[in-house]
Amino acid sequence: MTITSRNDLIEYCLRKLGHPVIEINVDVDQIEDRIDDALEYYQDYHFDATEHKFYVHQLSQTDLTNGYITVPDELIFVKQMLSFSGLSDFHPMSDPLAGWDFSVNNPFNIITSGGSGVNFTTNDQAGMDSSLTDFFITMTSLETMQQVLGSNADVPIRFNRHMDRVYFDAEVGTRIAENEYVVFEGWAILDPEIYTSVYNDRWLKRYATALIKQQWGANLIKYAGISLPGGVSLDGDKLYDQANTEIEALEEEMQLKYELPVDFFSG
Repeated sequence: MTITSRNDLIEYCLRKLGHPVIEINVDVDQIEDRIDDALEYYQDYHFDATEHKFYVHQLSQTDLTNGYITVPDELIFVKQMLSFSGLSDFHPMSDPLAGWDFSVNNPFNIITSGGSGVNFTTNDQAGMDSSLTDFFITMTSLETMQQVLGSNADVPIRFNRHMDRVYFDAEVGTRIAENEYVVFEGWAILDPEIYTSVYNDRWLKRYATALIKQQWGANLIKYAGISLPGGVSLDGDKLYDQANTEIEALEEEMQLKYELPVDFFSG
């Protein structure tokens, strides 16, 4: 059965724990909370839970006065903010001296950089053969220059996902101005209500089940020592300990198999 909704995921977890053969002593609200916990952990660490995105925003006077821009709640990380006066004037590699050459003599649309007597192009007059190798060398050279000399296109920023704001530390009127466009590069959470296959993720299903099992055990612990008719006793401690072991193993699996490197989001 393919799970395509939150309710499907809940029913799957309960069946995994024995329902309807066994009564699962967990309240509906508790189940909803554990599903939320599972999704939050999944979205924080799993590489399939987010997507690389670019947001374009036109600056208003209000933005400049506030010193920040409000971004969508789904955005959990902003790598950088690029400033440029119009989409057609966008400078690749954040190099203000670089621009795309769309001429017929440059079939690869290689970046051409000038301003200091430096000209990078795959079709130079010395007869250099145009190739991806030349393109790579050109891009690497520009990237090195950008790192050493700095770039006027990069705008220093501060971002906190709980505030949904990107604060920019730039001199208004020189680095950025009203009606100018800025682009945010970052990562956004995939909405499971839109991309419903998220609910069918194998790791998420196991983790959500373990969290509900842990809640079940925590509930039964409160009735430790009570015997039910027929000599049946509630062993909440064992259930709780089993769930903790499963959760620890799943979180370790996340770190080893599905979590991106620590420096992946570094700008």
